[in-house]
Amino acid sequence: MSKDELGFIGLLYRGHQALIGKEIKTAFAGISLLVIASDASPRIAEEFVERAAKRGIPVLRDITKADLGSALGRSEVSCLAITTKKASESLLAKRKGNAI
Repeated sequence: MSKDELGFIGLLYRGHQALIGKEIKTAFAGISLLVIASDASPRIAEEFVERAAKRGIPVLRDITKADLGSALGRSEVSCLAITTKKASESLLAKRKGNAI
């Protein structure tokens, strides 16, 4: 994940357009994109990937807990959920723009 994408995720979190931790479980119906750290625990990853698949929510897995946490001003974060469709579309568009 590029620095631009990480910065965008940080802005979304500070702008209350992204959730982390237990907030995700209670608000799963309102999630439009899920970011799960590649080194997240298998139990967490499996649970969230399965729930996302049932709802047709895209999942990104190419970031570490440390990098995701750094973008959010925390030590480590295993999972982040973007709650607005426009924000998730913007992040996915940024990713396409960074593809080689």
